[in-house]
Amino acid sequence: MSTRTRTAPTPRLRRPRRSGILLGSALLVFTAAANVATATAQPDATSSTTTTTTVGRQEPYGWVPKGGLSHQARSVLAHSAVARTALELYRPFESGDAHVYDRVLADDYVDVPLAPGQSPGREGMKRHVLDDIVATFPDLRVRIDAIYVSGSTVTFRETFTGTQTRPFLGVPATHRGISYRATDVHQLAHGHIVRTDHLEDFYGAYRQMTRP
Repeated sequence: MSTRTRTAPTPRLRRPRRSGILLGSALLVFTAAANVATATAQPDATSSTTTTTTVGRQEPYGWVPKGGLSHQARSVLAHSAVARTALELYRPFESGDAHVYDRVLADDYVDVPLAPGQSPGREGMKRHVLDDIVATFPDLRVRIDAIYVSGSTVTFRETFTGTQTRPFLGVPATHRGISYRATDVHQLAHGHIVRTDHLEDFYGAYRQMTRP
């Protein structure tokens, strides 16, 4: 009989157990990565840059007309306080409430050219918008197509769309939907609009109202 003591072999890690450990580690890494990706994708509810696509309501850069804003106009409004102030001039065209003019128009506001029968100043602008424009186009919508800012001067290109329910430009009420473009140049000082020079495509509006 042999007197040598046989040394017990060192146990090896079985393959199934090693594979399980590796698989578990991989799952932990994957889960952590997924959690990071999910957290990154979630919007910050407190971020000041969060916006809403609903028009006609307040957004981080001001009121948005129901007629809409072009991408270029949104970009300018997001960075220009004078553009946001000038935008308020168009709010009464859609809301029918001209009280905003007490806040954004200067006491001696100048509108060039005055419409037939329009009185000068802030009060004259209120009456013109409500009595001549809103009363004629009660469903009026304003789309801001472009905004250009140079110092305290802001230029707007917009499109007005509405149904003619009263005489306009000498044409009796047609109850037709019409659309016409306009360009306005607003000059601001001390947070108020002091002057607006404007040009409307009334010939285009006239043609739409008188077409057969």
